[in-house]
Amino acid sequence: VKPIDWDFVYSSQVVGFQTQACTAHRTFEFIRQIKARNERVVTIIGGTPPTALPEDMLRHCDFVVRQEGDIALPDLLDALRTGRDLRQVTGISYKVNESQVVHNPEAPLAQDIDIIPDLSLVHGWLELNRWKLLWRGRLQMHIVQPSRGCPYACSFCIVPMMFNAHTYRVRGVDNVIEEIKGKLAAGDCRRFMFVDNYFGGDRRQAKALLRRILAEGIEFRCFAFCRLEIYKDPEFLTLLKQAGFDPLFTGFESINDRTCQSFGTRETAARSIQAIQTIKDHGLRISGSFIIGSDDDTVDGIRANIEAALRHGIDNINIFPLAALPGRGPQPIPRKRMILLDYDFGSGNHVTLFPKQMKPSTLQQEYIRAYRQFNNAGTALKAIRQGDLQAGIERFAAYLAHRAIIADIEKRYLPLLYKVEEGLYDKHERLIEDQLPPHGVVAEGYLLPPEEATLFDPQLQQGLSVANFDPGFTSPPGGDIVSVATLPDIVRAHTLDMALRKCYGNQI
Repeated sequence: VKPIDWDFVYSSQVVGFQTQACTAHRTFEFIRQIKARNERVVTIIGGTPPTALPEDMLRHCDFVVRQEGDIALPDLLDALRTGRDLRQVTGISYKVNESQVVHNPEAPLAQDIDIIPDLSLVHGWLELNRWKLLWRGRLQMHIVQPSRGCPYACSFCIVPMMFNAHTYRVRGVDNVIEEIKGKLAAGDCRRFMFVDNYFGGDRRQAKALLRRILAEGIEFRCFAFCRLEIYKDPEFLTLLKQAGFDPLFTGFESINDRTCQSFGTRETAARSIQAIQTIKDHGLRISGSFIIGSDDDTVDGIRANIEAALRHGIDNINIFPLAALPGRGPQPIPRKRMILLDYDFGSGNHVTLFPKQMKPSTLQQEYIRAYRQFNNAGTALKAIRQGDLQAGIERFAAYLAHRAIIADIEKRYLPLLYKVEEGLYDKHERLIEDQLPPHGVVAEGYLLPPEEATLFDPQLQQGLSVANFDPGFTSPPGGDIVSVATLPDIVRAHTLDMALRKCYGNQI
C-alpha cells in the first residue's frame, strides 16, 4: 500500500506478520528492529511455515497463530488485554520459558466468512491511488475470496495443512457482490484476483455469483484458480468468459499418466489435452500449473510436459518443484528426503527434496530449462504471430522476470545441491534411500518438530494443569485446572511474562 510508517509501528502494543518461507528472514529482521525500539511490543507470526514449524518461529517472536487467524488472533489479543489464561486460547503456540513451548489445541475453522474486509483500517489505504503506486513501480489488484479451503486433499498441496482436508466454505453471493462493488467504487482499478484455492469447488454457488456479476453489469478482469475438471461444464466456462475471467490458473500438475497417478489427481494425459482444447474453445486463456519431481517423474517426462504445453496452446506456465514442509504427524514425503538449507530457498523456485529418479541438481536444472524453453523471445513472437498478443507479452515479461531468479539459483543454490547429493545416487541417478540422513538435510540452527510428534489434538487441553508450567507448583486436588479466582496470579507468573508485562507494565 505504501512504505512502512515506522513511527506508527514502533508505537504499537502488538505487531503481527503473515509470513512465507521466503519472507521469513525479512520478518525476523523487522522484529529485531521493532524490539530494539520498543522492547515491550508483542510480536505474532502466522502463515504456512509458522503452522508447520511453530517451534522454530518462536525463536524470533512471542506467539505463533496456526492455520486461520480469524478466531485465534482476536482471542489471543483479548487474553493479553484482560490477563485471561493463555491456555484457553485455541490455535496458538508460545514459549513458557526459553526451553518449553506450549501448543494449544487447534482453533475451529471460521464458519461465518461473510465478512467484507474494512480496508480503511489498513494504515495508509485511504491515501492509495494509481499514480502513487506507479511512481513506486507497483500496480494494484483487488483481492476477493468467495470461498475457503478445498474439497480435495492432494498430497502435494499445503491447503489441507492450513484449512484441514476436505473442508470447503463459501460466502453468500450478495456478500461477495457487495465487496466487489465497493472496491470498484473506491477507485479506478478494475483488475481483480479471486484467491480461492478452487473457484468452482461449489459449482452451483460459483455459477450463481457469475450470473450476478453479469446481471449487475459489473465490468472487470479477474484471475482465478480452478481445477482441470471444469472443462466438463460448458455452462461454467461460458459464464467465466462472459464475466471477464482471464486467464484461468489451472492445475495440470503433469500431462503424464504415471505422474498423475502418483499425485492421486485421477486425471490422464488424454483428459488434460481435451481440457486444454475445450477451455480454449470457449475463448478462455490458460495459465497452466505444473509440479515436477514426483517419484515417477523423469527428465524425459518433464521435457515432454513442456513440449505438450507449447504444442497444445497453454498461454503461460507456472512450474513448481515438488516440496513439503517438515510438519507434525504423517507426511506425504518422509522427513529424511527433505532439504532445508535456508528459508530463502522456500520460494517455490528451489528443489527442496531428494527426488527418486534424478538428483536434486538435475531437477533444478530441468526447472531452469523448462522456463527458458517456454518463455523466450521466440515463443513470445510466435504467440503474437498466432494472434495471441497477451500471451506473447506475458511470455516475454516472464522471461525477463525469471532471469534474476535463475541467475540467483545458478550462483547460490546449485552449488549447495551438488554438495548435499554426493553419494546419495547411483550412476543412473536413482536415489539410494538407505544412504539418506535419517532427519533429512537441515541447516544448523533450525528447530523442527519431532517426526513422531502428534498433531494438535483438541483433547490435549483437558488434562493440562498449572504443574505443566512450573515444576515447583502443586496442582489442585484431582489435577484440575486452577480455579478462576487464582487465574490472574497464574497468568502473571506462568504464562508469557515477557509479553504481558512488556505490553501492560505494572498494570497487570
